[in-house]
Amino acid sequence: MKFVIYGLPCAGKDYLLSKIPFIQHIKGSTWLNAQCNNKFRELSSEEQNDLRRQFIKHINSIETENVIVDGHYAFPDNGGYRLAFTDSDGDSYDVFIYLDTPANIIHERIQSSEKNTIYSHLTVSDLQAWRDYEVSGLFEEALRRGKEFILLDNDIDSIVKFMKGMADGSVLTAPQVSRMNADKVISAASGKTRIILSDGDKTLTVEDLTKSVSIPEELKVHHVFQGDRYTTYQFWKVRQPYASLNDLDDRYAPALSNVHFDESILKDLSKIDGLKVIVTAGLEDLWSKAATVSGVMDMAVGSKTNGLSNMSQLGKAYLCRYLEDAGFQVIALGDNMVDYYMLMEASKGYVIAHAKKNASLQKTVLAGTKLKQPSYNQVKFDGVEEVVSIHDDLE
Repeated sequence: MKFVIYGLPCAGKDYLLSKIPFIQHIKGSTWLNAQCNNKFRELSSEEQNDLRRQFIKHINSIETENVIVDGHYAFPDNGGYRLAFTDSDGDSYDVFIYLDTPANIIHERIQSSEKNTIYSHLTVSDLQAWRDYEVSGLFEEALRRGKEFILLDNDIDSIVKFMKGMADGSVLTAPQVSRMNADKVISAASGKTRIILSDGDKTLTVEDLTKSVSIPEELKVHHVFQGDRYTTYQFWKVRQPYASLNDLDDRYAPALSNVHFDESILKDLSKIDGLKVIVTAGLEDLWSKAATVSGVMDMAVGSKTNGLSNMSQLGKAYLCRYLEDAGFQVIALGDNMVDYYMLMEASKGYVIAHAKKNASLQKTVLAGTKLKQPSYNQVKFDGVEEVVSIHDDLE
């Protein structure tokens, strides 16, 4: 597995890399400077990119099982950004990682570092904008190529444990999880040519079924998703507390007995010929039981309670992509940003608004998408085309 880690100056990449010696670290800047007598910054953009391509060839020649490289995505330049990322980078690495250190912390570190002379003029807002540009760009590069993209926080102990799992293969990447679940769905399709992929929490149900499962308050760590961080790392992290609970079936029972499905959605989906699959970033075993309770959905795929297999934002998108590539027509439903890229990958995607519209998804769909929404929903997203029903829209 070839990993590459990005982050702003003073994000703490060197410190983090020192904590994961079980993955061979290749320092990109050291290699690049060694090829040009430490004058890399003085080279033209063309010369720099040529050296970067040579570096990628060097990385690809390494036969070590796991390698991690510290990379640079872009640099501020005349009010915009100068891209350092190349197609060779995108094609060569399996996992793109971003160390998402808060901009205010980076600003403080820069003032007392050797990089002060280069970046001291940047404000916290400048750094945040730089971060947003890099995260958005790397995510899109990963999505386009079917690679893994991971956002890391500054919880070093958790990161080390997570990276050990990634390195030894016990923690699966989004493409791996999606391939595995695509095979499962295809096997269950049994001659059907259409597959309906629906999010669970607040799409099929009024409440968040996963959150309604009773677990000790100190084990609740859903704050890790703040800022719309929905990568494999976040889902792995929130699943860790569940490993200490040995009575999950007993905890599921009250939630399942009190679940409120959106009957309008279920009635609509019941009229559609196709395999109906709940694709949840929540717990797969809980939602498999909920599928049976619904009387309409056929099966569920999602995250395992041990956190080794997680259905992330990219995981949902890739599942849809793999099924489409296998020749199925895929219809997708969802209510928030975890679902958005799955909806966009689908032949037809439908946003489902409930009592509280997801603000991030509302902002995104207002920017213009091909998505639609059923008119029978009492709450609707602004700026999204309405259809009488999903069933009618497919006819």
